[in-house]
Formats: sequence, C-alpha cells, structure tokens
Amino acid sequence: MKALAVVASLLLVVFADLIPSCESQSRVVLGWVEDKYIESEAGTLYVIVVDRAPYYVPYPFYQDVKVGDKVRYDGRKWEIVQRRGEPPRLVPPLRPPSAGGAGKPASAGVGVKAFGEILKLEEALDRYLSVVRPRPRGQEVVPLERALDRVCSADVRAGEDLPPFHRSTVDGYAVRSQDLLHASPRDPVALQLVGAVRMGERTELRVEPGQCVRVPTGGMVPAGADAVVMQEHTRIEAESVYVVRPVPPGENVLHQGEDARRGEVVIPRGTRLRPQELGLLAGLGVVDVPCYLPPRVAVFSTGDELVPPDHQPRPGQIRDMNAYTLTAQVARLGAVPRFGGILPDRAGTVEAALRDAMRTADVVLASGGSSVGTLDVLGEVVPRLGEPGVVVHGVAIKPGKPTILAFCDAVSYTHLTLPTNRE
Repeated sequence: MKALAVVASLLLVVFADLIPSCESQSRVVLGWVEDKYIESEAGTLYVIVVDRAPYYVPYPFYQDVKVGDKVRYDGRKWEIVQRRGEPPRLVPPLRPPSAGGAGKPASAGVGVKAFGEILKLEEALDRYLSVVRPRPRGQEVVPLERALDRVCSADVRAGEDLPPFHRSTVDGYAVRSQDLLHASPRDPVALQLVGAVRMGERTELRVEPGQCVRVPTGGMVPAGADAVVMQEHTRIEAESVYVVRPVPPGENVLHQGEDARRGEVVIPRGTRLRPQELGLLAGLGVVDVPCYLPPRVAVFSTGDELVPPDHQPRPGQIRDMNAYTLTAQVARLGAVPRFGGILPDRAGTVEAALRDAMRTADVVLASGGSSVGTLDVLGEVVPRLGEPGVVVHGVAIKPGKPTILAFCDAVSYTHLTLPTNRE
C-alpha cells in the first residue's frame, strides 16, 4: 500500500491534464499570474491563474512562481519571464507547440525499454505531458444537483444581478450615514422610526433625513438609506431609536449585483464545480449546467498470485488491493472507473484485455507486471499497442521504480502501469 501512496500523487497530476478542470494546455500561454492555489484535498494539484484562466503546473514551478509574475508556456514547459517589479528577462521567442494534428503527440521516438533511464518524478511528468495531449470526449447538460465535481464546458453568464436588491447583512436599522457623523455613547443621535421591512417582501418605505427603518438580516434596504446600523449599537425609547456610533456608507449592506452582475461570466469554462459554485448557480437560477463528459478509466490488476477480496488466499496468494485503491482514486477525481478484472501473467491474455479496453476507455490503468522479471509482461505488451508506446519506464521513487507511462496510437488512450502489491 505504501507503493500506491507514492504513485497516487503521480496519478493525480496525470489526471489533472486528462480531466479538463483547467484550460487546455496544448496552446501557448503568455501573461501575468493573477492567483495560485492548491485544488485537491490531497494537495497534489497545483493551479495558477493567468488572464482569468486556470492552468495546472508542476509543483517546482508552482513553488517558485509568485502572484504578479509574468509567465509563459510554450506547449512543453512553464517559465517565468518577468518577476513582479523587475525588468523582463531575456528569453527565446515564443513559438507554439509542434503538432501533427489534434490529439497527436508533440514528439516521437521517446519510447524506452526496461530501465533504460530512471527519471525523477518531476522529469517523468514533464516527459509524459510533453507527449500526451488529452482532449475532452464531449459534453452534456447536467442537472445542478448532480453537478458537484464536474467540469464546466462553457462560460456561464449571470442572467440577472445577484443579489437582485440591496440587502442587509445584520438585524438593525437602515439609516442615512450622514445623519450619524457625530454619534457617540455620550451623545447618541436620535432617529425617528418610521416602519419595518418584512422578509420576502418588497418595501415601499423611504428613509428621509433624521429617520430610520427596522430591517432584518437579508431584508431589502429601503430607498434613501445607504447603511445599516446593528441593533447592538442602538437603544429604543418611545418612537425614537438612539444610535451610539457612526456608520460609514455601505456598512452592513450587500449591494445589488455585488456577487454577480447581469451579463458577466460567473463560471468560466474549465472550472471544476465545487459547492460554492453550485450555490452561485442556484442563486442565479441556473439549474442545467453544461459539463464535459468525464474520462472513462479501465482498471486492471495483473499477477497469478492475486485473488479477489472475497476469496481465501492459498499459500503464495494475496488479495487484490490495488484495484480498489485505484478505482476509488479515479472516482474521487471525477472520472468513471471500470474494473476489468485480475489478469494472469500471460502476455497474450493481457494484450487482448488491454486492446479491448482501449476501444471504450480513455485511460487504462494496470498494476503489476511492469518490472523486468520473466513474468512481468506489461513491458513487453504495451509497446505493441501503438505509437509512440512507452514514454517512461522507471521512476526514482521507492517503492514504485518500475512505473510505466505510455501513450498509444496518437489518441487519448493512456497506459499508466503501476507496481503491484508485491513491489
């Protein structure tokens, strides 16, 4: 299980490019960093925002870049071209990434055999993502209640202001701030109470000089008022409200359109929908959300020593743990996992199963069989499945050294082959 804990971070970063929760990274990017954040609970998906678009970046670059830096991406790697407040650096001219057609690898001839080159984790990811150019497989309209963790496939614009009227954020009194400029506990200002706002109703009341209106949290702020004073800062005597402190204009008021203005993009394309985005969409009356279809992921375990969890292992056998760990990790990322079963250590059976999976899956994950032993057949099978084939075979992590990353037939079928339980 320790091996999967190490490899899980690699899996998450690979999926970051397969699930389009950030803008496509197959185009060149040049602009200023407006924000940066870690998106996943596992702390492995690193995002920077450039010209209002989010992009996944490798951890070392995320660690180095600062908000306000000017960055560029040439289709292969990210770099800082100008630090905030410093003169620009001398860098080569920006050229778009080479492309042999949609979905084709940016370079060829990168396949390796056995452990020809052991790469650091960051190097393995850079090499893999320089070859893989995944594309969304389509889009669909999803009901709002099922849109959590889906990825928005189109810009969503506000059809109205949110909130649609000025709202009070506290229980108190709507006032004119200029009436209270000199209010203090020793010399409170007396205001005439002329009415109260009812929740859920439009008010026709108006606050004139020297007046105030009772307003509940969430209630409409009446015309003429530009602030709300908390009831804790008042006392009532007869028909007058005594205010013991001044309030600036706008205090305790959520203004019309403060959350969203009619016509503005509130959810950019490529946004992974979190609970807060769903709440915003609900507030705007958006109940059908355009979303990318999630990637389909086939998961296999390989090894003659494996048995299902409901079987009693015989001497020399162990229960399959990797399949359930991987399918759960895939589902958590928003993809659709399908477990293809336990495959024996026979090259013909494994190849047939992988080819069949490639017909319907966007990603194939297989654990086991990636080392250099006589029964480790994936290193033999995967290069036969398409070009360029094996991109990485060997990552400097322990355990997990035999990890294979492959890309076959210039389409979005990826084989991320992981060490098995025994490695």
